[in-house]
Amino acid sequence: LLGDGSSGKGGTKDSKKANQSKKSNKDDSDSDSDDDGNTQTNTHTDENKPIHPRQLQKSPHYNTLHPYMESFFKSTLHLLTETGKEPRLQKFVLSALSKYIPYFSSFPRSSKPLLKACVKLWSAPLDTSQDYQMVRLQAFLRIRQLAITQPFPFIEECLKTTYLSYAQRSKF
Repeated sequence: LLGDGSSGKGGTKDSKKANQSKKSNKDDSDSDSDDDGNTQTNTHTDENKPIHPRQLQKSPHYNTLHPYMESFFKSTLHLLTETGKEPRLQKFVLSALSKYIPYFSSFPRSSKPLLKACVKLWSAPLDTSQDYQMVRLQAFLRIRQLAITQPFPFIEECLKTTYLSYAQRSKF
């Protein structure tokens, strides 16, 4: 009735060991075991933490993945700039791009066009529909994320571009 086979008070040594193993399994929830019984810890990258380009270049697979990453970033940028009046697609692309922004530090030639595309979407002419408001919000979040994750002089470019765009769109 109690679930672990122990009697009402005190329990047995076996039930205590079972409880201890349950506790240790809860503590090890962040690690995975492979078929050989080896445990590996999951490493998650923070979306707002910059990744140094040299750290990426030290990876053994960097040379093979670099062209694919560059192609992915260029295709994503093309998709953002050419979607036109599809706010749901733009929102999806911008929100999915959040996981990849830290990797843009290795591709400075792609960072500026992405910034310009995001600023253009953020400062688009006034449209009050809910979908366009979500696109603006996602674009602003990607601008913020670019400013945080890219090397130092890029934050000045982000601030300058957003300020000029805001000044052009404001009505006095």
